[in-house]
Amino acid sequence: MSLQAFRNDAMSLAARTADIVYDIMEAYSSNKNVQSELNNFAVELLHKNLSFNACGIFSLDSSLLKSILEMTGTYVLILVQFRPLEKAKQNGWAQYANEFK
Repeated sequence: MSLQAFRNDAMSLAARTADIVYDIMEAYSSNKNVQSELNNFAVELLHKNLSFNACGIFSLDSSLLKSILEMTGTYVLILVQFRPLEKAKQNGWAQYANEFK
């Protein structure tokens, strides 16, 4: 299950919970204190932005995956460009190996 799917499920459960809280509010309409606390809780459930992070350092979402893929691609490109000359000679690129000495 992906992190985005988990987040969407959690948000839909929060919305359903808020609906249940509003139903309970109707049952306790005579008690203003209970009704006020339930209303605050339901509003917080509906307006809370759910996000996952790693110890508050960075958020865990699709932008993290994009950054990891970009970084991996960059390092692979650097490794291919600076591979040892012996590997180049083994692959039949001896004429290019002499240029870099």
